[in-house]
Amino acid sequence: MLSLPASPRAARTVRGLIGAVADAVRSVIAPASLVEPPAVETVPDPVDVLAADELPAQW
Repeated sequence: MLSLPASPRAARTVRGLIGAVADAVRSVIAPASLVEPPAVETVPDPVDVLAADELPAQW
């Protein structure tokens, strides 16, 4: 039977290794699941900022 480490530090090390292996497998199977998409910023349409009669006169 497999004997697991008894100390909490060893258990954290084993969990860390399992997490690293899981990330490596996930990066091969579905790499996009490890990356967060960039936030999309909405910018107002500059055409709607001023109406035609609100534009300053040209020199």
